[in-house]
Amino acid sequence: MKNDLLIDDLNFTPTLKRLLKEFVLFQYEEHADTTDESLMKEYHYLKDNNKLNDLFIQEKLNNLAKQWQ
Repeated sequence: MKNDLLIDDLNFTPTLKRLLKEFVLFQYEEHADTTDESLMKEYHYLKDNNKLNDLFIQEKLNNLAKQWQ
């Protein structure tokens, strides 16, 4: 049995959804798809490739950018 917590609906994890949306918007710019289905695909990609930390790096960069505005 896996110890992984299965996340299959972003409506129950609004912070994760926000982080994913900000990440996707930055990474893909005008080609960003922020539908729930697409965000879930991005989440699984990041999780499967041990890149979930990229969400927090993006949040830090966004916060730094806001400070300079």
